Amino acid sequence: MLYNNYKCKKLGNVEDLILKSSLRKKLKKNQVRVKVLAIGLNYVDTLMIKGTYQYKNKIPFIPGTEACGVVVEQNCNNKKLLNKKTIIISKNRCFSEEIILEYEELILIKKNISNIQGSSFFMSSLTAYIALKEIAKVKKKDVLLITGASGAIGKACINLALHLGLDVICIV
Repeated sequence: MLYNNYKCKKLGNVEDLILKSSLRKKLKKNQVRVKVLAIGLNYVDTLMIKGTYQYKNKIPFIPGTEACGVVVEQNCNNKKLLNKKTIIISKNRCFSEEIILEYEELILIKKNISNIQGSSFFMSSLTAYIALKEIAKVKKKDVLLITGASGAIGKACINLALHLGLDVICIV
């Protein structure tokens, strides 16, 4: 059986990616097959496709660092995994109709989280967390000015700051 994905055969722009069909591989022990429902395209992806990110994929590769999907097959002796929604985090492979994950890579999420939220949550939220908690070391009641508050990282900063009890000022 075949599935489609985008391949980066030469470093350059997102527009240079080529749509290809790949042969479906058999699952190994403790792996799941995930049907991709939504793919996040972020700055890291564009840098990897250009070849300017600190982590270098070997060409050719399937780009994409985050997506959201549903488990459609499992080889983990756990039938309860089928039809569960998951966030997919990877250094590549997300620009695809399906992806194979190791069981320990699964980040299961509730079905009421939209596919778009699931596919774009991790990178921006991780960036916001590192910026606010680890670098700025914010504390409750601090005042935080967020510039570019309409983008994914800005929105993640707003949500985290409010959760932490900060006073937030946003500029869009």
